[in-house]
Amino acid sequence: MTTAQESTSSLATQPPALPAAIRHDLDRGQALLVTTLQAGTAAGIAEYAIRRARRSGQRAFYASPNEALALRRYRQWQAALGPDDVGLLTKSARHQPEPPLVVATPATLRSVLFTAPDRLQDAGYVIFDDIDLLSDPEQETAWEELIIQLPSALPLLCLSAPVGNAAELATWLTRVRGPTRLRRHEARAVPLEHLYLWDNRLHPLVGTDGAAAAEVLPVGGESRRSNGRSSGAQPADMPNAADVLRVLRRAELLPALYYVSGQRSCEQRAAECAPAARRGSRSLQRKRRSVVTSYLHTLPADDRDLPQVGRLTALIEQGVAVYHAGLLPALQRLVEALLDADLLDMVFATATLANESTVTARFVVVGEPTVLNRGTRRSLSAAEYARLARTAGRPGDALASVVNVYSPWVSAHEVQALATATPGPFRSLFQPRLQSAVMLTNHNGTAKEQVRRLLQATLRHHQTNNAVRHATAAVDSLRRSAAAHTFDCPLPGVEATTLDEYRQLRLNAGRLRRVASQQAFRALRLRGVMAGSTNGTNTTAAEVAAAERAARESEAVAKQAALESHASPCHSCTSRREHEQVWRRRAAVEKDLPAALAEVEHLEAEATAQGEALAAGILATLHRYGRNNGSSPQTALLGRIDHPAELVLAEATWQGILDDLPASDLMETLSWFCNDRDVPGYNRYFVSARLLATRERLQALATEIAGHADQAGAALARGPNPMFYGPVQDWGRGASLGSILERMDIAAGDLVLTLHRTLDLAQQLHQALAGAAGDDDDEWSERAQRLRHTLAQGTTLVRRGLVAPSTADLAGVT
Repeated sequence: MTTAQESTSSLATQPPALPAAIRHDLDRGQALLVTTLQAGTAAGIAEYAIRRARRSGQRAFYASPNEALALRRYRQWQAALGPDDVGLLTKSARHQPEPPLVVATPATLRSVLFTAPDRLQDAGYVIFDDIDLLSDPEQETAWEELIIQLPSALPLLCLSAPVGNAAELATWLTRVRGPTRLRRHEARAVPLEHLYLWDNRLHPLVGTDGAAAAEVLPVGGESRRSNGRSSGAQPADMPNAADVLRVLRRAELLPALYYVSGQRSCEQRAAECAPAARRGSRSLQRKRRSVVTSYLHTLPADDRDLPQVGRLTALIEQGVAVYHAGLLPALQRLVEALLDADLLDMVFATATLANESTVTARFVVVGEPTVLNRGTRRSLSAAEYARLARTAGRPGDALASVVNVYSPWVSAHEVQALATATPGPFRSLFQPRLQSAVMLTNHNGTAKEQVRRLLQATLRHHQTNNAVRHATAAVDSLRRSAAAHTFDCPLPGVEATTLDEYRQLRLNAGRLRRVASQQAFRALRLRGVMAGSTNGTNTTAAEVAAAERAARESEAVAKQAALESHASPCHSCTSRREHEQVWRRRAAVEKDLPAALAEVEHLEAEATAQGEALAAGILATLHRYGRNNGSSPQTALLGRIDHPAELVLAEATWQGILDDLPASDLMETLSWFCNDRDVPGYNRYFVSARLLATRERLQALATEIAGHADQAGAALARGPNPMFYGPVQDWGRGASLGSILERMDIAAGDLVLTLHRTLDLAQQLHQALAGAAGDDDDEWSERAQRLRHTLAQGTTLVRRGLVAPSTADLAGVT
């Protein structure tokens, strides 16, 4: 049995221990939203629902937010339920699409919903894991569209980390799906403590009971507070990774996951730590080598000599490893297997491990409580910190710990606040997709009504409506408060408005008294100058006389204003002070009222834009580029391309921009839309004149689409990545991964991911053109057939080596 199988086989014999209420709801087929503090608890709930569906003779669908996590879940369910009972459905791999359990990503499951909805009819549960990532921009629209469009008879099980607006999410699910119960299972199976590492010692921050420590070291955050000035406490050096390892070893807090921000920081910390690491016993070393050898055999021979492979295997020999998005998938799985088998002391990881893997450790180190994004450093949010902390603790552990390392950017008090904070609410980032509009209009006649209904059913629209209601309630509260601040004047015949007039008289009298005092002081000063109290002046007697006359006139006006205020009946009122207090409170409320009314107006306009205006914009774009015909080839292309650049790609295909490109050039062109990483440090590739012309035409097309006045135009016009070019064409011509990495500053894992995405996009376009090839338009049909042939050639060129489907992955054999 392999390492990965050993780590998951217990699922087959040990049903998860769940609260009776959740178990009862699942047995009844109740739609649920469950928030949990530990990822292992969420996995146990999902497993129980899957087993329940199997006992009832029904299928289950498990949607994971990303492909990496879906593949790991696929292998785990295979080990637990049997290899023939689990299928995989992602953009990169499809295996056994009709078993009792299908593991998928939201995007591929949405494709099934649109193209083969009958496959979902017999589902006992559709499980959405990590649904709190619904606000992740990379998820686009798939989560919300699936929830809205799935048949209402299918019960959903939504699993989430704790969020501040879980009740709002449950209310939305109930509105669009039917009764959905919220269950908060936020008691940790493994007690968790939070510690702070300073001066090679561990100090308590938060106890296992959730209580914050009364005394916290006054350190950390000096760089932010001083703002570069020399005053105040000076920042200390951040602890070396090797020193952290030594402290954790003395405290018996190994093995541990050590989270840092950024791939390069991850590699640097691991290199720092390696000299202080211990290889362990010979038996331990043999086990490591055995696992490493089994995984490296899944790599093509040429790729086993990649620098990344050599660096990682050298670290593993010392009991250390790295895990980040730039790591080759096979190497990520290697690190996961070693962690599962407790064969490593320390793994330096980015948040990718917490978001895209299911591995956990007894101890977690937060090495950098900040995120550096485009040159700006900010503290982790409560939700980000909680997601890292979720990976601390395994079933059976007596105690789990999160160790926070000193940072000059965040104080120890702020870290303690993060550890005790409840993650705030998340906002839906739903953006409309033309593909969804096409599918809706193809299956339903009234396009505008269907699209408008979809947009109005989204969580984003629901949250906007909630914001409108809250803002309106705030306005009503202000109005009630203003109305409540009233008083009854004890003097007969005196109106309440008289107090307002009296206050104005007093304010005017006070202002005039200040003017009179200024005039008197000026006259006095000039008289002193005239008497010789100041040398070097030419003040005349006429100027002094004029100043004294002005002072007397100002004094007379001030006295008259005072007499007028004293004549008011309010001046002698015994309740005047109490009335003035009420008046001031009401004035303060009325001062806030205009801003509150403006907020309501703004939110109501936003809600309208998300409904009518946005639907009109999408349909106008579809009308323009569909050539006014819902069944046109252009519209058919839009309906079959699931990609943010769907409109640009469909229109480029129709206009012939992609025609006559050789296979390697065509795949290179598609790759420009498949890499959204940061700008590489260097790129030594050159673009041929033909490809440069193609790029310019594609960019012009994207600019044209974005320039239209339609509400949704800019959001639907994603152009090519201006800084990514060269490697896919080189790969298609037979270049090795190593030679490409020498010419371009890109992580091996990122390059492989781009190649996979390029393959998926080529396959989508190939399938989209299948229907067009038989169209009545002979010229278009011939062009479509030629392009399909070129795409098939390009797919063959790119699908090789690490990009070819791995039978080991699909079988769960590691």
